[in-house]
Amino acid sequence: MTSDFKIDTTAFNRMCRQMADLTCTPFEQIVQYEAAKVLEGAAAKTTSASISKIKSADEKMPFKFCPVDMYLPKVTYEGRGGPTHIFGSARRVVSGMVNYCLSNRYPDLLWSLIQDNRLRSVKAKIGARGLSKKSWWELGKTFGVQIKIPAYAKKAKPSDGKEHPGNVHSTKTGAGAQFTLHVVNSQPTVNNPGVGGSRVIQVAITGRAKYFERNVCHKVFESVAAVAKKYPGVKVAA
Repeated sequence: MTSDFKIDTTAFNRMCRQMADLTCTPFEQIVQYEAAKVLEGAAAKTTSASISKIKSADEKMPFKFCPVDMYLPKVTYEGRGGPTHIFGSARRVVSGMVNYCLSNRYPDLLWSLIQDNRLRSVKAKIGARGLSKKSWWELGKTFGVQIKIPAYAKKAKPSDGKEHPGNVHSTKTGAGAQFTLHVVNSQPTVNNPGVGGSRVIQVAITGRAKYFERNVCHKVFESVAAVAKKYPGVKVAA
């Protein structure tokens, strides 16, 4: 998560210990069960752009960056930042990309190539939709749990087409009451200010602790059947 945001797990830790005592369930099992629920809540609160918004944003773009080698009629390319001469005018090339103003008129072939490039770009962005949600799902798998996320998020791939499994990981230490689960999600998009990964997981943690408090007040833990209904998957000791 972002380095300037401290995740407060005090309520979560207290909840897990109390829940383990109330259900006579191993503390380690409770921690992993509740951690999965927190990740599921974080995934639900993590926003994803809609397909219509992705297409609309592209349509409103006044310019388009395209690879310098996409269209090269009588062109000289002198390296990064150097001048590239395209049909008589000098255009600045930055990191191998040329900026085309979409309100200009271009030769038919060039315009067709620009449009093809736009379509590929939009397709890649749609394919990457849900990467932030997917990161919580991938994080859960690192400690052996499956959480629910939309199908499109499970299929999401970075626009460069490469997977980056090292962005999420977890470690388990200790046993019994000393068990600790440490999770890390450094996936780039989930940590963007607009997504706010640190914020959403804190909200999910707080919400889960309040859910437990309500269940205690409603005497849910006095009934095995009630616990099974509220916490499916938790095996309460007889």
